Amino acid sequence: MNNYYTNNYPIINVYKKTSLKSEIVTQMIYGESFKIINELSQWMKIRIKEDGYIGYLKKRKFNSYIEPTHKISVLYSNIYKNSNFRKKAGKLSYASKIKVEKINGRFAKFQNRWIETKNIK
Repeated sequence: MNNYYTNNYPIINVYKKTSLKSEIVTQMIYGESFKIINELSQWMKIRIKEDGYIGYLKKRKFNSYIEPTHKISVLYSNIYKNSNFRKKAGKLSYASKIKVEKINGRFAKFQNRWIETKNIK
């Protein structure tokens, strides 16, 4: 449980208590990292690596820690499912962190998704 994990959802709420009705203490954007402090049946108590916030996440599948290479540099950026860049897979918000695997012209590949290189730094 001492390993870090990476948030692989566009935005996820972090709660003060183990209830969806509890106060939201912060949100994690895509690519932020956290450590699991304690696991409960449906919740995890976590500490966010970047700012030290402590709170609770509903249990989900998260990636093992991924060292990011780039950040989203625009308000939001579309992401695409494959290299034909027609089928959108969602959006990532400003400052989301990604690890670019390769660059193909105007697009960069990360975690089986594609993003325009003009939107990352």
